[in-house]
Amino acid sequence: MSRFNLLLALFCTLLCTHVSYAQDPSFEIVTSDTEVLPGDFVNIDINVQDFNDVVGYQFTFTWDPNVLLFNSIPSDYLGLPNMASPPAISNFGISQTNSGLISCLWEDLSTQGFDSADTTLFRIRFQALVPGETDVRIENSPTSAVVGFYNSNGDLIEQNLEVDSVKVTVNMPVSISYPYEDGNITIFQNEPNPFKSNTRIMFDLKNTEEITLNVLDLTGKIIYSIIDRYNAGPNSILLNEDIFQTAGTYIYQLQTEEKLFNNKLVYIR
Repeated sequence: MSRFNLLLALFCTLLCTHVSYAQDPSFEIVTSDTEVLPGDFVNIDINVQDFNDVVGYQFTFTWDPNVLLFNSIPSDYLGLPNMASPPAISNFGISQTNSGLISCLWEDLSTQGFDSADTTLFRIRFQALVPGETDVRIENSPTSAVVGFYNSNGDLIEQNLEVDSVKVTVNMPVSISYPYEDGNITIFQNEPNPFKSNTRIMFDLKNTEEITLNVLDLTGKIIYSIIDRYNAGPNSILLNEDIFQTAGTYIYQLQTEEKLFNNKLVYIR
């Protein structure tokens, strides 16, 4: 049994042992509403207020996975005792991140209780995928067990968890000036653009590297993808018209081993 499931079982046992009520602690997303571009990283910080003799909690974190891709839970932003490091995966159920859901569970195994007026619990890092908008939310409806905080006596601290959220807007990328050089890669304007029959994505590499090319429509659906290892020097990838179902603007992403680059191409008929 995983440590996450063990903590979940302990959480349920303590809740069933004894129930009384005290002042409610609360969660807060301290990151402000933000606007980013596809490929940018987004850090969401979770704070807690009014922790008094608390030894455990559980809640759920949700977002639109078509707009944001879960990246990591950085180990240098863990604010509670006995959070596994690195990374803090044993305190988080991450099997459903592709559906935009993380279950968050923490248990202080010393059961001495944790006090804090204002503490950063953890940070969740995302990468923006495509233009769109999503609310990143703390929810009071986890996938299993009872939502709640409990103290070192095994008492359930009654709380009506208020939903907190931050809005993340991923904007359409602005066309970059070509040629564009960044690290190992130099990217050139796809030619032709706009195009009818085909267009060619062109780039130079200083060193041999694996490159991923994704082409997405404006809903975020990947309509074409290729992963290959390209040699140092000039390279190109040919995109034929049969990839594109309708005329319009599309986004292509070039993913190197270190960075994701986004730009627009226009298919006409």
